[in-house]
Amino acid sequence: MNYPQQPTPQPGQPAYPPASYAGTSNPYANPAGHGMPPPVPYYPAPKRGMSIASLVLGLIALVFGISIIVQIVGLILGFVALGKEPEARGIAITGLVLNGITFIGWIVFIIVIVLAAAVSAGAAGALA
Repeated sequence: MNYPQQPTPQPGQPAYPPASYAGTSNPYANPAGHGMPPPVPYYPAPKRGMSIASLVLGLIALVFGISIIVQIVGLILGFVALGKEPEARGIAITGLVLNGITFIGWIVFIIVIVLAAAVSAGAAGALA
């Protein structure tokens, strides 16, 4: 078999790459000073668990009108999250607002029911 002969180098160029590149015998090594970039420092993700729980409880309570206990738990989680999770302050405040609105709604509902019961009892007593 005949193999084609290597082309002749242009004038002023070496016939083949140098045997050593960046101090190694590896011709594919990076040039000197162009090694791997420094590793990126690891920063743990900010803690947002209580803030997210407060927000989710507020949304659930607002949409489904679940019992007043859900709002109380959501309010407690929101207030604790404000102190312990400064990165998630906005989420905690949103959870507090939603839980506060539904909590006030439940209080108003309870007052209306009590007043309605009192009025109906008074009206029933007046008829008798």
